[in-house]
Amino acid sequence: MHSGSLITTNELVASRIVLRGLVQGVGMRPAIVRLAQEMQLAGFVINDGRGVTIHIEGTRNQLATFERQLNSHIPAEASVSSILSSQIAADGLSTFAINSSDAVERKLTTAVPQDKAVCEICLRDVQQPDGRRFAYPLTTCADCGPRYSIVDSMPFDRSTTAMHEFSLCVGCQREYCESSDRRFHAQTIACPACGPHVTFTYGENTKASSGNEAVLRAASAICDGEIVAVKGVGGYQLVCDATSAAAVDRLRRRKRRPRKPLAVMVLSLEQAEQLAEICEAERAALVNPANPIVLVKARADSSLAPQIHPGMKTVGLMLPTTPLHWQLMNLTGVPCVVTSGNVNGQPLIYRNTVAAFELSHIADGWLHHNRPILRPIDDSVVRCIDGKQSTIRAGRGLAPLTLTLPPAIPILAVGANQKVALALCNGHQAVLGPHIGDPNSVAARERFVGSVEQLTKLYHAQPVAIAHDSHSDFFTTRWAKDQGIPTVNVQHHHAHVVAGMVEHGWLDREVLGVAFDGTGFGPDNTIWGGEFLLCTATDYQRVARLRPFELLGGELAIEEPWRITLALIAEACGVDHASRLLSWCNKMPTFQVLIQNVARREQDRSSPPLASLFPFTSSMGRLFDGIASLLLKVPDSTYEGEAAMRLEASCDPAAHGEYVIAVNENDERLIELDWRPMIRSIVLDVQDGVPTSSIATRFIRGIANCVAAVCRRFDQHPAVLTGGCFQNRLLTEFTAMALREHAQPIGLPGKIPVNDGGLAVGQLAVAAARVQQSTIQTAITSEGNP
Repeated sequence: MHSGSLITTNELVASRIVLRGLVQGVGMRPAIVRLAQEMQLAGFVINDGRGVTIHIEGTRNQLATFERQLNSHIPAEASVSSILSSQIAADGLSTFAINSSDAVERKLTTAVPQDKAVCEICLRDVQQPDGRRFAYPLTTCADCGPRYSIVDSMPFDRSTTAMHEFSLCVGCQREYCESSDRRFHAQTIACPACGPHVTFTYGENTKASSGNEAVLRAASAICDGEIVAVKGVGGYQLVCDATSAAAVDRLRRRKRRPRKPLAVMVLSLEQAEQLAEICEAERAALVNPANPIVLVKARADSSLAPQIHPGMKTVGLMLPTTPLHWQLMNLTGVPCVVTSGNVNGQPLIYRNTVAAFELSHIADGWLHHNRPILRPIDDSVVRCIDGKQSTIRAGRGLAPLTLTLPPAIPILAVGANQKVALALCNGHQAVLGPHIGDPNSVAARERFVGSVEQLTKLYHAQPVAIAHDSHSDFFTTRWAKDQGIPTVNVQHHHAHVVAGMVEHGWLDREVLGVAFDGTGFGPDNTIWGGEFLLCTATDYQRVARLRPFELLGGELAIEEPWRITLALIAEACGVDHASRLLSWCNKMPTFQVLIQNVARREQDRSSPPLASLFPFTSSMGRLFDGIASLLLKVPDSTYEGEAAMRLEASCDPAAHGEYVIAVNENDERLIELDWRPMIRSIVLDVQDGVPTSSIATRFIRGIANCVAAVCRRFDQHPAVLTGGCFQNRLLTEFTAMALREHAQPIGLPGKIPVNDGGLAVGQLAVAAARVQQSTIQTAITSEGNP
């Protein structure tokens, strides 16, 4: 209890004020106490399942003034969705206090707080030699520190988090109870005397160091070119000197990550600007308390090792997440690679004992701390597109993400087979959970199942239906069907578009969705990925598509994009052109076999056009891969989207011109984007020696203008741009520019990832809308119109 001034008048009235939204773990209760004490009011404030509830007593004029001033005293990190006030009987209280929280008895309606990066004031505390927290690497306050990653249950109180293990010392208890202190009721408060601590071990037989010595030894190891596994907020991170080519090479070999870009942590904005060209939107994203990795344009003359982002012009930068990270950056004096603590393709490691074993073949040393991580969560990744922040991966600081959906029954949505993230409605609120990853290994699938259990328990949800992708062989689909409750089948690209409708508040409208990605199973049993769909929340109609082409070798074509190039050129220009332009593939035995196969079919014109052993696809993502392989001679892709990302990196946005894609109507009265004229033009330019940067730009501009041309045929509908291809900044900005010439409303990428990381949002919204429209049984059998 915290004392305040006495109420001296007998004319007492009371109000109950309920604040809903993101109001816990953001310093809301301390802010309310300070306002109430300043106004000499009595009462109390608590956290509960609805959010924050205030019982306030005073005169009518005082309470009216309190309610008027409340909005201006809400902490910056809070997001209040509603304030409900009702008159109640006064209890004759004499002080204003923070009372014990009420347990959540039924459904959780308040938002779960997200993890926040260390604030500037805490960083100053760590640097004060005479301060209580000098050099304490786990310093936090009411405004910063771990939240989601350490919460066991809501409401958010120390007793319901991993911090309950650490009893407060006298000094921390005094700060916690003093309303004028900035750590007043900070649930993660700690200091070197009573809080969690860090230890450093090197190799197998060395003695562990603790405290400041541990941090010094870890920094020294990094400076010596070694790899240190550092326990962060949501899991372990592998850290090494980003300016050392040898250290980065060693990390890539050990982590089995040959070319995928690595994130880099910098000490400050000033250091970031030495490495990259940063616009205002990117600067704002870097300093945001969510602390994401921000993709920015790398400087050609930066000090970073070239192996950080091979073949790319962008680099992912982030500022220190915790005082521990700041100390390492300050002590090493160099930007550092800070990448997920796992072997490529495996789930993030977050337990101390597991890290010491599983990372033993990658890390040279381990910088542990003993604050338990209850909910592992990877770093978020964002990119600024068209001047606004767009989420690539929703992780620490951005997830769980509260969704604006109509009330619905409890439903779980499980995503697809890449970049899996869960979406959940508990009947009172809907959220997108954090990135989980690709469920392709036993460990990754166990993490998926554990994430389902954790998320449903946290939100007090018992789903009565599960929404899943229409691909029957995805692990998530099979898992959903094994749970013994009704399932809702949602077509992949319909889910993408509806996620965009949720993003822009268009669930009550029919939109034209432009869904461009790598792979999605269509109801006609072909591979979709270059789709124009007229969509409502419950249904869709395919109105246009990219002309299908052959995936020579099936899924192998994704890993070896020259196969796509061969199919495209052979169909557009003939197999002889393909053979000459792909002469660099001659030493590949499979290449000669495929050339002969395609040549035989070219000679036998009587064969049906789809007479092939291999599948056909309308995928825009695969078209990008094929063009990338042609222009850049890309023999293979070591990670999803690599070829297309390299194509974007090769562009010169200032280059003029575009390639024309024919827009026709096929025999099924479906608008079709015929890429063959474009391929012929590209082949001519390649043969004429036109710079690759110009060809790549003309290709992307041609796609963008073609998209705009199709959208104009449906200009009475808003256009939603979605799917992984629209992570391409140039494609999205060129398309937006073309669409704005005709004032058609555009839904661009935003907080919900447009890649498969946001797919569960669309699945959840479709399932909820179908259930609302009919019975669950009808929803199960409804799959949309091909």
